[in-house]
Amino acid sequence: MRSRAPFVEDQPNWARRIEALGVGPRAIPFRKLTADLLADAIRQATSDTAMHQRASDLGAQIRSEDGVGTTVDLFMSFVCRGHDSSSEDAAALALVGWYLMWKKQVMRPRFPAPF
Repeated sequence: MRSRAPFVEDQPNWARRIEALGVGPRAIPFRKLTADLLADAIRQATSDTAMHQRASDLGAQIRSEDGVGTTVDLFMSFVCRGHDSSSEDAAALALVGWYLMWKKQVMRPRFPAPF
């Protein structure tokens, strides 16, 4: 269990989700972070047995899921829409195309480098 002070990207969203599921303490906004607030959050995360049990149960549920298999199945059903579902060539071509588009977006910086 980690105490969080979310401040970038998707961290605030995941912090709200962790709190809503009851598997972690309330996130501390970075601007309001103090040693005392952090100590309280750590204390809660390490001593709240109900929170620990919910986190343990959630972990067991996640470990029991086949996330990769489900993702592949969903991807293949999307790619093969309108095609024979056994058309592995169409799926492979779509996968290569999507990868190349993703790589182009990732490799092209949105902002100039700060150095």
